[in-house]
Amino acid sequence: MIILYLFVGVLATILSAIPLGAVNISVIQTTLKSGEKTAFKIALGAGFGEILLALLALNFNMMIASFFERNMWLHLTIILLFFIAGIYFLVKKPSKNDDRSHWYDMGTSKYLKGFVLSLLNPPVMIYWLVAFSIINKHLIMITSNSSPLDLLVFFIGVYLGKVLTLYGYSKWSNTVKGDTKTVQKKVSRFLGVVLLGLAIFQGIKFLVNS
Repeated sequence: MIILYLFVGVLATILSAIPLGAVNISVIQTTLKSGEKTAFKIALGAGFGEILLALLALNFNMMIASFFERNMWLHLTIILLFFIAGIYFLVKKPSKNDDRSHWYDMGTSKYLKGFVLSLLNPPVMIYWLVAFSIINKHLIMITSNSSPLDLLVFFIGVYLGKVLTLYGYSKWSNTVKGDTKTVQKKVSRFLGVVLLGLAIFQGIKFLVNS
């Protein structure tokens, strides 16, 4: 059972970390310019930022969960948002300003840069609020009152999920050998397919349970 907490933590974080944000772009750029070893330092720091965001969301989770239970229309709203987001990422064109991470440049510490870039990402906080509600309803029960061991294993999964996803970006960008726009286009299409799949799955599940 304890392994399930680790698996859910890893899987939930991978879904959180796939969308191309400042930290992902920074890892790609650093890999292309300085190599995988330097980029991996950013990934290690980003893992701690993800843990902090997930911890903050966990403290507000029960309030959000009860609100979801009282308002079924929110489930339909989330399904619709998944569908719209999927279409958006499928048709999205690479941004002309893909060097967004430059103004975050920490200069000396790649670990600090990864932590800050990961932490300064409000959409991830919203993601975790929704994710905890879904996890508690359909997978496992994880709250601030869970046992210390369950929490520890889950957040180890969160850390591993973030680091592994960013490491995957690093390996992939090194393999593709393209610029950031090329990588962004491929990621956007992949994410679009995933989100559309989730929307269809959740829609069917909602109809069956209604």
